[in-house]
Amino acid sequence: MNSLSLSEIQILNQYAILPPDSRRQLQSYLSYLVVQQCRYELYSQLINNPWFFNNLQSLYLLSESTDSYCAESMERVRRIKNICLGVYEHFYDKYAPLLENFEVFDGVLEGVFLGLNHIYEAARNGNLERTRLEVIEMFETYKSLTQGDNRGNKIRAM
Repeated sequence: MNSLSLSEIQILNQYAILPPDSRRQLQSYLSYLVVQQCRYELYSQLINNPWFFNNLQSLYLLSESTDSYCAESMERVRRIKNICLGVYEHFYDKYAPLLENFEVFDGVLEGVFLGLNHIYEAARNGNLERTRLEVIEMFETYKSLTQGDNRGNKIRAM
């Protein structure tokens, strides 16, 4: 059995002497902090994921002069979505016991999936020019999130 550290015992003792209303407020605040931590970690893992970057970069560098540009773009978008879903599943498993509401994850992936869906739809419709523009926009957005000294702030504000 795990023994508690001195600081953990102090926290439990302090919690025990709080009135019920203060306990509810503390629990609410702790839930808020867990949600913020979860969002931050998920953004960071998506943005700093080498597989995500490599697939996005290969999509960006894909030559549009090939006959199968749209089909290849759709395949790469599927791969990127699978990477995002893998990261999502990891965080879901990690945070499931701590969160009451899993909508926290929905907002995190919406921005990434929105850009990927635009690329996929343009490629599915065979619109070469629009597909290329959507890929460029997504890659430029990714670059802006990962560059500069304020990277952590940009990730949180995504």
